[in-house]
Amino acid sequence: MKYTDFTNDIDKMKDFHEMSKCDFLKFYSYLTEQEYILTQYAVLEDNNQHGKAFLLLCQYFKLYTYVEKLKHINSLHDLYGSLTLPLQQMRNEIWNNIRKKYYTELLGYSENEYMTDIDS
Repeated sequence: MKYTDFTNDIDKMKDFHEMSKCDFLKFYSYLTEQEYILTQYAVLEDNNQHGKAFLLLCQYFKLYTYVEKLKHINSLHDLYGSLTLPLQQMRNEIWNNIRKKYYTELLGYSENEYMTDIDS
């Protein structure tokens, strides 16, 4: 099954910003946690908060080594307002390591679809 975010649904997005995750998923019981996480991810990416978006995914996938690294990188980004090139590269390396999980486990792509998408 493929999952998508619901960022284009105005009513859901209003509730998304006003309700807790638990309350939201109870109210919209036909939505999955994956769709909720994808929406959180899309909102963070749209707001240019890549580090927080990657942190969200690592927390969802329980990749605690990456969680700690991203917390450190994000704290430095918050402190200085930008990242040095080595920190950007470290963050990008984390994304490269979790990208397959994002596509196959969260978006629901098959292995072949994932390989086709990254090759294009």
